[in-house]
Amino acid sequence: MISPHRYVQQRKQDLADSVTRESADMVFARLDMEPSMVARIVGDIPRCIPAKYHKLLREIFVMAYLGAMYKKASYPLTLAEKHEVLKLVLRYTGNVRESAGR
Repeated sequence: MISPHRYVQQRKQDLADSVTRESADMVFARLDMEPSMVARIVGDIPRCIPAKYHKLLREIFVMAYLGAMYKKASYPLTLAEKHEVLKLVLRYTGNVRESAGR
């Protein structure tokens, strides 16, 4: 088993490092048409992490990725725009394994 805390620290750093100015602008431009894109970019949680942490970890990763994108975007977003993006993206973070009836 991997420690969820250690996994989160490493994965958040990897997500923040993967964001460039061009990718941030492209993701923000496509979010209205494809709001689940950020959840797919963040990816799945490995099975060695207990299932009860999956939804929380995905939300943490989405927040870390969005934070890095806000910093690297070529244009500033207002607080209201950030809130709308966050609401839109967090709808697609769920514990897929638990919601599948397991």
